[in-house]
Amino acid sequence: DTSKYFVGTKIWECGKIYQSHQGKYPVIFLTFKDIKFDSWSVTLDKIRELLQNEFGRHQILLNSDKIAQYEKDYFSRILNGNATEVDLTSALEKLSQMLRKHYDIAPIIIIDEYDTPIQQGYMADYYEDIVGFMRNLFSGAFKAHHKFDTKQKVIDEIFDRFTNKGALIEKLAEMYAEPMESLMDDCGDEKNAIAWDASF
Repeated sequence: DTSKYFVGTKIWECGKIYQSHQGKYPVIFLTFKDIKFDSWSVTLDKIRELLQNEFGRHQILLNSDKIAQYEKDYFSRILNGNATEVDLTSALEKLSQMLRKHYDIAPIIIIDEYDTPIQQGYMADYYEDIVGFMRNLFSGAFKAHHKFDTKQKVIDEIFDRFTNKGALIEKLAEMYAEPMESLMDDCGDEKNAIAWDASF
């Protein structure tokens, strides 16, 4: 029971609508903060290790009767460090699918400092490799698999309770301005430039 880490915090004091979701969802957590290498091959090796460690936290799936053998074979390739680059690009999507099957609920996916290896790739001349890889890694997990029906309802309920939505959006825009702008710096001439805006 991890509720002990939240008792006494502001979020815990907000009531049962929040407390009822504590510990309910499987979680995938990846942080890219330490992936700062001078070559794509070493960067890929580190990402392989990162995914290997995260799969290792969910080894219960190998004993699940809800997971097909071919999925367990894929899981084992990631866990044993034998996955190809193509295997790795599907890792988030496949792990989230397996967790959903096993727990009968979609996992929460938390990604920390995804822009760090992208910025390093730009400086070390493997930008196209890392951007292509990250696009494939994230797209399957966030677009193809997840249906946010239940979660969206919860998000809407929580958001409706905020009295300072404008301040929240401004803060989020401030947080994401630098990584977003760094990704758009290399977009070419002004005619083809990309702009972004935060609103609600």
